[in-house]
Amino acid sequence: MIRDLARDINKEVKIHIEGKETELDKQVIEQIADPLKHLIRNALDHGLETPDVREAIGKPREGTIVLRAFHQEGNIVIQISDDGKGIDEKAIFAKAIEKQIVSADEKLSKQEMYLLLFRPGFSTAKQVTDISGRGVGLDVVMTNIKNLRGTVEIDSEIGKGTTITIKLPLTLAIIDGMMVRVGQERFIIPLNMISEFIKASPEQVHQAEGRGAFIHLRGENLPYAGLYDLLDLDADCHTPTDGILVVLQHNNRKLALMVDDILGQEQVVIKSLKENMQQQIDGIAGVTILGNGMVAIILDVPTIYKMVKQPKSLRSYAG
Repeated sequence: MIRDLARDINKEVKIHIEGKETELDKQVIEQIADPLKHLIRNALDHGLETPDVREAIGKPREGTIVLRAFHQEGNIVIQISDDGKGIDEKAIFAKAIEKQIVSADEKLSKQEMYLLLFRPGFSTAKQVTDISGRGVGLDVVMTNIKNLRGTVEIDSEIGKGTTITIKLPLTLAIIDGMMVRVGQERFIIPLNMISEFIKASPEQVHQAEGRGAFIHLRGENLPYAGLYDLLDLDADCHTPTDGILVVLQHNNRKLALMVDDILGQEQVVIKSLKENMQQQIDGIAGVTILGNGMVAIILDVPTIYKMVKQPKSLRSYAG
């Protein structure tokens, strides 16, 4: 679709897709497919500059659109990013005043300004076609996402590009994960966040004053944390050399997380903790019910990183 459209409007583009392994319920896919196509078309037609303009301002002639999906904080997140010209807030505000949606003295936040684009019939394009104009059809996109109990956020910078973020409840998601054990508890770690498993030797374990422990692995120093310590659990293993270290990777950052045992790979349907217990807990993305009726907790890797800023682990380690 992108290649055909780029040829039609004389633009050069490459698309990069991240998180292909992220799965959603079939009904959700059907409802999200058209909004995603529309947002991608918008990014190409209205977001990216023409090759000559890009070259003149020092950008590569070929624009980039990134489509990515991942799990975060009780949601599945889908992002469409482009490295184009960004969204002109002044143009949006002027058009909103012209259409009498807002008054000239009204104060709007950046996000409120961007969301005006999702009003029916709102567009900043000088010539509106079936594909051009940031606002063309975006009201339908918003309706579809709201029907899925989702939200839309926009982040944009003039001259740098735009990122549209769609968040959907995790109850609609299926993930491939690795089941691990800490004490009597079972946890699922999303497979796409795992780099490798290691059994640490005493020589690999180091303590940095004021910064907690770290594991030396092939020339890298990885921050260390015990899952038992982060979630205050009873565990069989309390030092890095006793348990198994799961090397997590997120946004080019690594972390060595210790668990008691690795139980095997599972494909699980996520139940939202927030929807069922009216709260979101740091480090936990949701839960799943296993075949034997037990409940396993699905870890939220991005917030695990935040919890490790001040590690308490290795108090008793004397290696």
